[in-house]
Amino acid sequence: MGCIELISVDIPNSITSIESYTFRNCTGLKSIAIPNSVTWIGAGAFSQCTELTNVTIPNNVASIGIGAFSQCSKLTNITIPNNVTRIECGAFSLCTELTSVTIPNSVTHIEHMAFTQCTGLTSVIIPDSVEDIGYMAFAQCPELTSVTIPNSVTRIGDMAFAQCDNLTITYNEINYFCDSISMYASTYPVADFSEEFYNAVNGN
Repeated sequence: MGCIELISVDIPNSITSIESYTFRNCTGLKSIAIPNSVTWIGAGAFSQCTELTNVTIPNNVASIGIGAFSQCSKLTNITIPNNVTRIECGAFSLCTELTSVTIPNSVTHIEHMAFTQCTGLTSVIIPDSVEDIGYMAFAQCPELTSVTIPNSVTRIGDMAFAQCDNLTITYNEINYFCDSISMYASTYPVADFSEEFYNAVNGN
């Protein structure tokens, strides 16, 4: 945690989990090879790794913790493995250069603030497996232009798409502009991050 001179890491195959905050604030870290032996990535494990540009999460990973990649401001793309069922709170928030996300059919829940302030995000496909989209999940993603919400979704949290000013949402084959439906957006200011998320990112 906080090894600012660390540039790259090769994790050996004997490792099965990356514990919470292991590489948090390693601001020089540019690349990391995660072996297939890893099944769990803890809360805030790579948060604030501001030089990390690309990471491949192996298919055996079933859990990505709260704020695991938050504030990785140079991360450009991410593929979430097929074993993951829940994208945790703030997992990829403030990844400002993230442009696209692939969410697999295994995911049933996109938790609150999962992609908040991904200001470069232009596209996301929500699969038919998703049942729940949390509070502020995609808030403040101004470059996001279109999202199709599948019929499998039964709950959309408050401000899930707040301040996505260019967004059109398709639901049940009907198009809605983001600012016209209160369940998708809010005219109120975006709230501060939850205490749970703040503590995960900051190692409290």
